[in-house]
Amino acid sequence: MKRYLILLLPGVLFPYVFLFFLFGFFRGFLLDWIGQNPLLLFLWLGIWFFVSLLANLAFFLLALGKQWAGKSLALISMVLKLIQIPAYVTVFLLSCIFAITIWLFAFVIVLFFFDCLTILLTGFMGLAASIGCAGEKRVSKGLCIANGILSFVFCADVVLAIIFSIKSRRPVSQQPLYSKEDGFTVSLAGNTPFK
Repeated sequence: MKRYLILLLPGVLFPYVFLFFLFGFFRGFLLDWIGQNPLLLFLWLGIWFFVSLLANLAFFLLALGKQWAGKSLALISMVLKLIQIPAYVTVFLLSCIFAITIWLFAFVIVLFFFDCLTILLTGFMGLAASIGCAGEKRVSKGLCIANGILSFVFCADVVLAIIFSIKSRRPVSQQPLYSKEDGFTVSLAGNTPFK
């Protein structure tokens, strides 16, 4: 799994690239570089998002296909969401500043749209962790469902990613398994069959 972590890098950097583009747009140095056409900035950002989305989807499908450990996926999901907290705080503060004036209010909508794109990228990791932990029975189904859904909801995703990562560290539950071949129930604790 470690060699595939590079696929998550564009998604992790996406909010910071957006903030860099926004800073360059207001300072003017990016407009000088691309020839005074602000639509090219959005084109570059759109390309970055599309590459990030494809890379995150590839990692998501690899995680499900190769059945990587849910515990590891939960940790990766938590780390990704924690890494992006400074970007979220910066975007929130910029939104508050832009909302004060009527001339910059349109940027609040752009920032909200950007936040939705960013949470979409990191939400796939939370969903992969939920599916992995549910399959391993590391975490209750209710918490897996909540994490899978709330991984795409602002603020709740970070809190739940931390809780989910902590809960997924516990050993696989000691529920008995039922084998249809021999009709016995096998206990994971002692591996002793009983009827």
